[in-house]
Amino acid sequence: MPKDNCHVDLLSDPHNPSYSSSPGDLFRGEKTATPQEQNDLVILPIYREVGSMTITVRNLQAFSGYTDENFSIVVGKTYSTIDFYGNHAGSKTAYQPNGSFMLNGNRNEYRVPTFNMVPEETNISLEIYHGTQKIATMSLDNGGKPINVVKGKQTNVLIELRANVSVDVELTDWRKEYLWKDF
Repeated sequence: MPKDNCHVDLLSDPHNPSYSSSPGDLFRGEKTATPQEQNDLVILPIYREVGSMTITVRNLQAFSGYTDENFSIVVGKTYSTIDFYGNHAGSKTAYQPNGSFMLNGNRNEYRVPTFNMVPEETNISLEIYHGTQKIATMSLDNGGKPINVVKGKQTNVLIELRANVSVDVELTDWRKEYLWKDF
């Protein structure tokens, strides 16, 4: 089967089919062996085809006015298909990763742990919901740069909800979470 006809499609989230499941680690590699190499050991370089993201939201309950924990974040939109050349295609999809409140010192933060997604250089939006009510939407960081997800990197997002919404983004190496500090 020629690889021109091959691709990987994201699966629907089994808990909410409107969203895609976070893909596992997807890798891609290609090497054409020369006639001299055909009987030798050949090293195949492989490259990660997904990016990852983690999200921390501070002051969510006070900002929204809700004291329960019925919150979620929708992240999107990215393409739903990766072909065997590493190209993205298919329809646009969003993710609704699991999050929960965690105590960080004396602060109750809403935290979405690291999840994988198809990379997208622009147009990533984060929508925060209480139940079905949208609380806030953001697609730019404090510097006016679009939130993005890069192949083989982790995007760490800190959202502080106060009178002004603050969004900090730090890009780190794969699976290296950024430690948000207060001064």
